[in-house]
Amino acid sequence: TAEGRVHHMKYPFLLGYDETFRTNAEKRPLARLCGMTLDHKLLCFVEAFLPSKQKWVLNWLWRDVYPVLLDKPSLKKTQCIKVDQDEHNWLACTSNIEHEPYAYGDAIAGLCNWHKINRNFTVKVIKCVDKSNESDCFFFDEVEKWFYSFTYNIMNKEQEFDSMSKLLAFVDMAEGVCSKNLVKEVRNYIRTSFELDLYRLSFRHYKDVGMGYVAGNSFSESYNALTYKAGQGAIKSNNKLDKAAKKLLTLSSKRFSILRSNVDRDLNVSQVARKGELVGQAEIELSKHVVPRMVEKSIEQWEQGRRLYKCCDPMRCTIKSQAVAHSPAQSPVKVGSKR
Repeated sequence: TAEGRVHHMKYPFLLGYDETFRTNAEKRPLARLCGMTLDHKLLCFVEAFLPSKQKWVLNWLWRDVYPVLLDKPSLKKTQCIKVDQDEHNWLACTSNIEHEPYAYGDAIAGLCNWHKINRNFTVKVIKCVDKSNESDCFFFDEVEKWFYSFTYNIMNKEQEFDSMSKLLAFVDMAEGVCSKNLVKEVRNYIRTSFELDLYRLSFRHYKDVGMGYVAGNSFSESYNALTYKAGQGAIKSNNKLDKAAKKLLTLSSKRFSILRSNVDRDLNVSQVARKGELVGQAEIELSKHVVPRMVEKSIEQWEQGRRLYKCCDPMRCTIKSQAVAHSPAQSPVKVGSKR
């Protein structure tokens, strides 16, 4: 939409590509290109119903569709593109980045850590975990966290090698303590899949790239959830193509309206007037923390007094609580006061 194009011009540095299904009766995959604001709000730039997931379709999408629909100068500002582990899409994306620099500038493609770890490891290998065995549960959780650490905590090649060596040693230690099948599946995943993909997962390759700290396109997945949610997209698998498209446009418009209203609300909240002058942001933040803390302190003192006198009379407790709540010493601090 025109609004999606405008938002891409404002936030061009990060792109996240994903596909979702069950959105139309023709069973066409829905390709979605998303972005993110600096305060991590989701934005959808382009949505397209694809005829199939063949190589030529995905190549056409990255070579022709996105450069035409999006603002060309903004597209050249792209720094990082996160995609799922569809190899056809990965090849289409990276080949067009490499051979069409006039379109995507100096952008670098990366693999989404959530798709790589959660969808390819967690969902599949968790079936091998004996939940009655504490060692299995501990081992599985530690390995999963270790995988994710590669995507945000590795700064150089030596650190990557050291972390992988320790991970493999940890797997070897689990033999004889954890289920044999679990240890076997974890080791197999590391050797045949995860280790081979570190060149497009490890943080060391993206640490110097704008928005490179974003390790996954989970923001695209979150937008997918809105697509099916009642009261939001409410899209169903039996919707005709035109009806599904109309719902997507409505969802996009609603999403942008919500973002605008949130900005207006935050602006109005920050402009609190006192004696005709705006209150500083520091005082606003102080008030947000001081007032709730004083209320908590009043409650704590009331609880302490009740324990001290071992009061069992409900009426007496009620009277005492009201006295504490209305005590001048415990009244909330007003904005701008010296307390």
